[in-house]
Amino acid sequence: MTQSLNQFNQTAERGQIALRGEGNNLISVVVDSAEAGVIKAGDLVVLSGSNGGIPTVKKAAGEAGEVILGFAVYNVIQNEFKAGMLLEIALTSVCLTMQASAAIAAGKSVAYDTATDLVQEAPAVAAVATPVVGVALTKATAANDLIVVYIKTL
Repeated sequence: MTQSLNQFNQTAERGQIALRGEGNNLISVVVDSAEAGVIKAGDLVVLSGSNGGIPTVKKAAGEAGEVILGFAVYNVIQNEFKAGMLLEIALTSVCLTMQASAAIAAGKSVAYDTATDLVQEAPAVAAVATPVVGVALTKATAANDLIVVYIKTL
């Protein structure tokens, strides 16, 4: 959704932190210089190395051997990140607003589909392209609904 200066209140955005608790498990990272695409808020990212002590990341492709780090966090100023840009990543124990691919009941484990960049109810057998990433705290009644997910990545 797009925010407008004329609206009376803000609406939820994909990749926005929700239900802030005791800790704020976020880290700053740099997009890998080899990343050809764009990382958007709510995208799953994987560790790709280090840039002088700062972790470097790339968008998850659902390939074997990827080390899942977390999710790109919504930023009101800059919401698309290219190679060399700095961004914040939500790690385990952060509640994040995510977009569902179909109806999901609250309390269900969710998996991230790297082909669609949406979350879905976790399959009985986890696949590399759809890693289990957390638990739905709110329900989705249809595709593209925004839900709050408790992140469990590391």
